[in-house]
Amino acid sequence: MPEWTTIARLLVPITVFLLILTLWYIVVFSFHALHKARKQKLNARIGVASGQSAATEAPRLWREKAEDTNRSAGPGALLTGGRLERLLRNAGVQTAWQKVLGGLLGTMICLFGITYLLSGSWRLALAADVVTLVAARTVIRRRTDRRDALFEVQLADALALAARAIQAGHPVLSAFYMIAENTPSPVGPFFAGICQQQALGISIEESVRTASAGCNSPDLGLFTTSIIIQSRTGGDLSPVLERLALVIRSRIRLSRRVRVLTAQTQFSKRILLALPFIMLLLISLLNPDYMAPLYTSFTGKTLLMAAGASNLLGAWVMNRMAVVRF
Repeated sequence: MPEWTTIARLLVPITVFLLILTLWYIVVFSFHALHKARKQKLNARIGVASGQSAATEAPRLWREKAEDTNRSAGPGALLTGGRLERLLRNAGVQTAWQKVLGGLLGTMICLFGITYLLSGSWRLALAADVVTLVAARTVIRRRTDRRDALFEVQLADALALAARAIQAGHPVLSAFYMIAENTPSPVGPFFAGICQQQALGISIEESVRTASAGCNSPDLGLFTTSIIIQSRTGGDLSPVLERLALVIRSRIRLSRRVRVLTAQTQFSKRILLALPFIMLLLISLLNPDYMAPLYTSFTGKTLLMAAGASNLLGAWVMNRMAVVRF
């Protein structure tokens, strides 16, 4: 009988957690659907869906690419399977998003049960799941940032190579083939995808638009606009690609300078985030009786959860302080 009581006590918080998670997904999906319907209605009212010239459609594509990049990098990136798949692909993860999401949910459920069995508190178990979710998002975000930085550096070199190839008399598609063969991942597979779609008979405009839709680089908006204008109006593309490569390199230098200027803020953030955990561990080792009320009483557990939430909020605020938009 006591065993059934223990199992029942364990199932109740797990069920509550799953219900809360389901409710959260329902709310998020509903918000996304309303936002999409509202946007489509607005586009229909202002006539965006109607035929447009290349001079108006290309800047619109650039703006939509920037908005899509901001949405995919924000907290709403885990709303749908398509966005999750794109997020994992931008992070360099080749595993299917269903497996990643299933593994993450399984880990959270197992961690919730283990923490609840060891501590007897569903609040600590829920806090452990929150920490796991934040850690997973942080890892994916860092992998995405490193891959995006590498993509920008390789893209500048690739555009310079394409400009020289066009000046030497090669067509645009031949220049893209050269980039795909001589440039490693992630820029090489990007141009290889454009060449494969061209081989299937898709126009270069649609090929570039489709390939750039799944990338986070804001420079691809300029690149896509250049290709659209050149394919519809003609003209020499090599000076445009050379200037675009120069702009990308200048922005990379500016980004590195900003990273140096904000390094002190990042270092301070790491120290301030680690200090509460270090002090909690040291005091627990030196005087366990003094720290016992934090682990045994309801007030202590509530204070621990509040401290953890404050720590996460402080990390978010300091991250926002270190962001410089240009």
